[in-house]
Amino acid sequence: MPSQPTQHSTYETLPTDDKILLKAVKASEAGALFELVDFNRDYLAEYLPWARGNTREDSATFVQKVQSDRMKGVEYGFGIYYDDVLAGHISLMHLVDGKTPEIGYWLTKKLSGKGITQRAAERLSQFGFETLGLKEIVIKAATTNIASNKIAENIGYQLYTTEKSDNGAKINVWRKTS
Repeated sequence: MPSQPTQHSTYETLPTDDKILLKAVKASEAGALFELVDFNRDYLAEYLPWARGNTREDSATFVQKVQSDRMKGVEYGFGIYYDDVLAGHISLMHLVDGKTPEIGYWLTKKLSGKGITQRAAERLSQFGFETLGLKEIVIKAATTNIASNKIAENIGYQLYTTEKSDNGAKINVWRKTS
């Protein structure tokens, strides 16, 4: 069971390297998050069905939920900032709901292939194991999503199983233990 953060320790930022910062998205940035999703809608929707119908209100609600979940210590979501510009989002989910803790992520198409998501996922994994004391974390990726599968493999996750999503797509489940 992960340790619960104290009121003053909500892990707002996770420095990654000189270019990448994982930082809690503020309510004032919900519009920027929506614009990023909107600009990348087709690209994201290929593997993330929620992106197809995402609205400005959905983005605002998402940011509020992530803030609330952070304060409760049940999930940690971060904007992926590259050169101080919001470029995507990454979350460490399922910390208290009985499911295996899981990392999920997405990044703007124009920055894909630069190792940004891989470094972000590696940093969030480190946070989960070293700071929260997690014993295992999974990353799930559609079997056809070569980039996401490569990220999991490159940061030391092992292919654990393949399952079917709600829409019948095959999903690889990558697992890493502390």
